[in-house]
Amino acid sequence: MRFRSSSLVCLAFAVLAVFVLHILVPGGGAAKAADPETPPQRRGSGKRSFLIASKAASLHKTPSASAEVVAKLEPEVLGEIRSCSGDWCRVRTSAVSGWIERTDLWGVYKSEPIN
Repeated sequence: MRFRSSSLVCLAFAVLAVFVLHILVPGGGAAKAADPETPPQRRGSGKRSFLIASKAASLHKTPSASAEVVAKLEPEVLGEIRSCSGDWCRVRTSAVSGWIERTDLWGVYKSEPIN
């Protein structure tokens, strides 16, 4: 059986939509962070998406490593990039928003401007 690359991309998004992604919130709670109705990359909307690729990442209240951690984003969590400034990006998931180090995001180049 032969697949076209567009077929494989559609299949990958369909498989991804089946999984429920979690955000671990300090204090022991967990919030679901996936909406299977919304594709990870919204084409034509001008919105940028990100993925936490390989290890959990801290989401901070302000763009500083010493700032309060508002959530831990687990691998495979998807979200929207609101803006990036230097080494930090302001992001939002369906459950929480805050600042995360750019190097923790898959889908953003090191010096790419995002406003």
